[in-house]
Amino acid sequence: MTRMVDRRSLVCARILLVAATALAGCSSWKQLEVPPARYLAERPNTTLRVTTVDRGEVTLKDPHVAVDSLVGIVADRTIALPLASISNPKARYVNVAETAMAVALGSTAAFLILILAVP
Repeated sequence: MTRMVDRRSLVCARILLVAATALAGCSSWKQLEVPPARYLAERPNTTLRVTTVDRGEVTLKDPHVAVDSLVGIVADRTIALPLASISNPKARYVNVAETAMAVALGSTAAFLILILAVP
């Protein structure tokens, strides 16, 4: 009985690892087509990635525009970047169709693995 439980746990752990990897692959960074202020007004509580002259690429959590700066959280610290110093603003984009397909395929694979691999 213990051996079956251990094998089932191992199979479940592998399934979870594959599912997490598949879901992580369904998102990417997409170039903003509007200014950051407009984008953030329409989609608060997002994450932006920008390129700056002095810091390179920076990922900001919960960003907002305050006067002439892009303000957000980086490594648990709030920073402000002058809008004039940033370029190439990108937002995390989740492809819904790819995510749905990954979940469907992953669920099917998990079901088959569980049925076929564990007696």
